[in-house]
Amino acid sequence: MRVALAVVMLAACQAEAPDDYPVGVGSGGPGGNGSGNKDAATPDDDGGSGGQIIGRVCVLSDLRVLDGCAASGAGGIAVTLGGEATTTADNGAFAIATPAGSNLVWHAGAPGYITSVVPFTTRYFIPILRDTDYFTLLQDNGMLLADTQGSLVARVVQNDLPAADAIAAIDPVSQFAPRYDGTSAALWDQDATGPRGLTWITGIAAGSASVRVTPSGSTTATTTIQSIEPLAITFVTIEIP
Repeated sequence: MRVALAVVMLAACQAEAPDDYPVGVGSGGPGGNGSGNKDAATPDDDGGSGGQIIGRVCVLSDLRVLDGCAASGAGGIAVTLGGEATTTADNGAFAIATPAGSNLVWHAGAPGYITSVVPFTTRYFIPILRDTDYFTLLQDNGMLLADTQGSLVARVVQNDLPAADAIAAIDPVSQFAPRYDGTSAALWDQDATGPRGLTWITGIAAGSASVRVTPSGSTTATTTIQSIEPLAITFVTIEIP
């Protein structure tokens, strides 16, 4: 048992967050967020179907810094994928049985946290925020969510790099206009993505939504998100051709 736990902790700590963040291109694929991602039942490098998936829940203090994980204090967060469930160690590391099926979605949550929703890919990294931090962020930006509304955080990349100066739109239209990463952790910009390539959209009706991202001087990319959930944050990455 000690050896197994050590392997889990080591694997999670050594993973590089940018490589572990879920990537989706267009519609289709697992969770409606990628055409090239493997089904959960497809064997992978962590043991394949019938084995275990090793991952990490990353507790954030700044929604702009998606790899800014708390080193400790992240234990006891419930993680589910398909019909499988587990909980995190103190640094957020977890191991979960590989479920069968397709269109699977990660969920991570616990009292004191906003539930995170991440469409399944072969990258096992789940950002999460404490509820007090998120409620403060909403208030600072003049937002108040209804019980039927959710949020989306999309990392926009081009050639594997964050895409600055991109503009996002969502259909159906959200209650609040898209916001973007800037110089302030508390007050998000309203013009275009900043150096981290992030757009944060809140007040989205639960269900599916179509997100259009138009970078400066590039073609618009459209991504279908199937997993907007009430009072939760869905995290995705959108690739610009």
